[in-house]
Amino acid sequence: MHPKELEKITNCKKAITLKLLKMLIFLAHPSGLLGLTMMLCLPHLGCTPAGSNLFHRVSKKDTSLKVYLGAEPDSLDWTQSRQSTSFHIANQLMSGLFIYDPQSSKAKVKPLIIDHWSHSRDFKTWFFKIRKNIHWSDGQILLAQHYVDAWKHLLSPQTASPTAYKLFAIKNAEKFHRGELDFSKVGMRKLSPYSFSVELEKPNSYFPELLIGAHAYPMRVDLLKGSRQVMDESFVGIGPYQIGEVVRGNHLVLKSNPHYFSKKPFYQHILIPWLEDPQVAVRLFKKKELDFIVSPPSETLSSSELKGFVQSKPGAGITFLAFQLKSKMAQSLAFRELLRAAINKEALVKVLHKDLKVAHSLVPSFVDCSSFEALPAKSFEESFYRFRKEFGSNDPMKITITSNNSPENKVLLEALQSQWSQISGVHFEIQLRPNAAYFSQLFDRTDFEIYRLTWAPDYLQPAAYLSLFSKYSKNNYAHYENESFETLLQGVTHGPDQAQRASACALAQKQLIDKDQVVIPLYYPIAHYLVSKKIKNAALHFSQRLDFSLFR
Repeated sequence: MHPKELEKITNCKKAITLKLLKMLIFLAHPSGLLGLTMMLCLPHLGCTPAGSNLFHRVSKKDTSLKVYLGAEPDSLDWTQSRQSTSFHIANQLMSGLFIYDPQSSKAKVKPLIIDHWSHSRDFKTWFFKIRKNIHWSDGQILLAQHYVDAWKHLLSPQTASPTAYKLFAIKNAEKFHRGELDFSKVGMRKLSPYSFSVELEKPNSYFPELLIGAHAYPMRVDLLKGSRQVMDESFVGIGPYQIGEVVRGNHLVLKSNPHYFSKKPFYQHILIPWLEDPQVAVRLFKKKELDFIVSPPSETLSSSELKGFVQSKPGAGITFLAFQLKSKMAQSLAFRELLRAAINKEALVKVLHKDLKVAHSLVPSFVDCSSFEALPAKSFEESFYRFRKEFGSNDPMKITITSNNSPENKVLLEALQSQWSQISGVHFEIQLRPNAAYFSQLFDRTDFEIYRLTWAPDYLQPAAYLSLFSKYSKNNYAHYENESFETLLQGVTHGPDQAQRASACALAQKQLIDKDQVVIPLYYPIAHYLVSKKIKNAALHFSQRLDFSLFR
């Protein structure tokens, strides 16, 4: 054998021995996640497929919770991601200034980190005092400066965060984000070690609700690496959990934060495998290797074998179609009107799940929008006549409808494709992409005419839904711009009372859905979960925010 080949084999054996030794040390150590470990994929020793015998119990008292949240997100750093999985993780690692009361069936706001807050008479300036007994997971005290640093980081042009717009209500925040002003001109001030003030661009009487999401979390900029958070075992947070182990492409382990300010979680470890195929997760659940699954495949909901494990909660989200207006075809009002006329929403929801509620409004009914309901679509015959008058009938047309990949989305798009097949001369092509690729496509590309999206906002006000289509929003994948809509949206966002905001909401939806027909609301999704009998109380909330520290 050639000496170089022999050297390669020797080095490989050494590497394998070292990995095995590390695994044995990890298992033997008392702090080794209570003796729970994951199968390692060792070169030349054979790889364990993701989800096969993933977790092994070596402790009589099992204080781990094994959950499936979906495919691995593009980033665990919530300042960089647009994916719900990232925010599910963020909500375990961090705690917000305010939360929706988990004991309330309505959108009732309660303070969490805040000790006291007040506002000026015109609701334009707000004052916040944080509690003095909050520690980071490394033991340091939480200070007001950590909020100033975090919001500056999120808004910074260098960070390029897709969620920066969520703080644009703050005076000059948007101008700072565009690089036009220094942060000293932004309306946020530290008043003392534990208090800060926020001046808004315009009065807002529900500003605390805007601070519920991850975009308002504090940050330790001393631990940043460039413009990114380091999301590994060294991450420091203030939530009920901290990161125990990260293996990209395989799994994530969260462990209880010993410095957490509230009640210690019952489940001390959260083990999260990254699985592309939800069917694999269901098989693991049946084998009792997973305890909790978010959004299981729809066919499992009616399975007699799993019937006793399904828990459902009407959610705060909306599933809709929208037209990508940089596409030449989608720019045509006649085309958009025809596709709307050719959809039978009632038939669609029957294909998906019998309990789904058809949507005729972008904003759910429990969010006050003056009971808006879109006008019925025009007749198919009338719409088809207008379409052919504009485009003629000679050349066949190919239209692409895109979505992130899941069994439910495939069923939905195929049902839409079937309904639209009545439009002669037009071929509808389905494009399903993995999560990360899909959201990257929505943001960066325009090689599609229609996209499907489910949106569940951070806060439950009409503006949280309608601002998706503001020309200032980075989530405006439709590239929709209409000054009338923007003016109405200002009333939705900054109206001094709920009645005025609701009235503006109805008019804004009329412009967006009835007049411009850029959006087709489809249905209000129901949040479904598979919950093992081991979990006595899953503490599920209609806002769809998961807090594993409340699970019992």
